Amino acid sequence: MRGFIFKLKKNQLLKVTGLNAVSTSIGYLSSLIINKIIAVFIGPSGLALLSQFQNFLSISNIISTGGIQQGIVKYVAEYKVDLSNRDKIISNSYAITIICSVLSSLLGLLFAGQLSLMLFDSLAYKNIISLLSITFIFFGFNSLVLSILNGLEEYKKLVLLNICTSILNLVLSSFLVYFYGLYGSIIAIIVLQLIMSVITFILSKSLLKHKKLFKINFQFKECKKLFGFTLMVLFSTISMSLLQIFIRNYIIYENSIIEAGYFDGINKISTAYLGIITTTLSVYFLPKLSSLNNNVEVRVEVKRGFFYIIPSLIFITVIIYFFRTNIILAIYSIKFIKMENLFLYQLIGDIFKISSWLLGFVILSKAKIKMYIVTQLFYLLLSIILNMLLINNFGVIGSVYSHLLSYALLFFFILSILLKCRLI
Repeated sequence: MRGFIFKLKKNQLLKVTGLNAVSTSIGYLSSLIINKIIAVFIGPSGLALLSQFQNFLSISNIISTGGIQQGIVKYVAEYKVDLSNRDKIISNSYAITIICSVLSSLLGLLFAGQLSLMLFDSLAYKNIISLLSITFIFFGFNSLVLSILNGLEEYKKLVLLNICTSILNLVLSSFLVYFYGLYGSIIAIIVLQLIMSVITFILSKSLLKHKKLFKINFQFKECKKLFGFTLMVLFSTISMSLLQIFIRNYIIYENSIIEAGYFDGINKISTAYLGIITTTLSVYFLPKLSSLNNNVEVRVEVKRGFFYIIPSLIFITVIIYFFRTNIILAIYSIKFIKMENLFLYQLIGDIFKISSWLLGFVILSKAKIKMYIVTQLFYLLLSIILNMLLINNFGVIGSVYSHLLSYALLFFFILSILLKCRLI
């Protein structure tokens, strides 16, 4: 028994999961209160519009850094001992971030009106998008430093930053939504990113004091490595955000903005409870798998992930399903009660989603760019087709049918590729 407890204490995956559990629990509580305020003051339609902005923000964050965050994590972890190559990766990352964030700001300012119409069908938010565009340099810097910390496996600092983000998000969103409604919730997101950039700077002084790391220094070989990950991100984060915007607009067109709010409501619940797992995958698995060169070791690590994560996930989804009515009323309001019939297929789909992600990190960690793009393109096209067919025939519940089918098929597709290529 003592030996088993000793092994648990030494298990790095459990340590990281435990740290993430603390920060994600705080984040979940924060999100719960914020969602409640949004549900009461702006309702399902407001939630749908806010989600449009959040998806746009995700795309903006990627573009302002050139989509190289995962590349930074991989190569900083891989060159943790090889300081010369590590420093080259960081200095080139800095140069790429500066250029991409400046270009993104100019494009955002130039097309603010068009973006406002596309996202909100109104010019009322043009000034907010212009304000967001000016702050892209802060977004880029924040993402750069967080990626470096992740690659260096500075888990405690990452957890502390996540906790700060959650608490500040709660304070800002509560205040601004109460007084300014939807407009205030969007302003809160922008202000939060600015403040977090300052906090990240303060917590990372030991890293930032090495000025030579942050010289603008282009080296084609290093930039090529990093830009390989840009293609991956274009087919993951950006394509997923665009997919969410497409599905939401399709539900609004075929049904109503209220049902689009139900779609966003169930997705936010999934995002909240999956937070511990998704952050563990990003913070632990990418640097860990990147550091392994033996396929047998990779297989052992993946099996360990399935052994610890999937049973826990199944247990959580069962609890959520049986208490779904209470969860809806606690997080949202009686206006969202029709979401009840979306839970079963959404939760089963979430299990396949995390299973797919576990396998997908093997591809990502080994920088198999073409393979990664093929899997993302497979999911994207499949999801678009299934959503259009199923929403047409079943309404908003068709979106969760699609969620389940798409991720189930993706899981088996990725598994077959990894086995065929002998990566696990």
